[in-house]
Amino acid sequence: MDGGNKLFVNIPWINTWNPYTAPTESAAGTAGYITPPAYQDIDKFLRADGSWVIPTNTWKAANTS
Repeated sequence: MDGGNKLFVNIPWINTWNPYTAPTESAAGTAGYITPPAYQDIDKFLRADGSWVIPTNTWKAANTS
């Protein structure tokens, strides 16, 4: 044994991560945390505005070449 010599360090938690900011027509969005999807949102995708939605108009044209 080491004789019980121990060092404890108290480091305060500082949250430096900010919420996600969606882009606008005149400014880019910012990195940050997003609102997690709810349990029933399993079929939804995250849009650029930060909302969880079911995509619309998801068809893809066939390659005719």
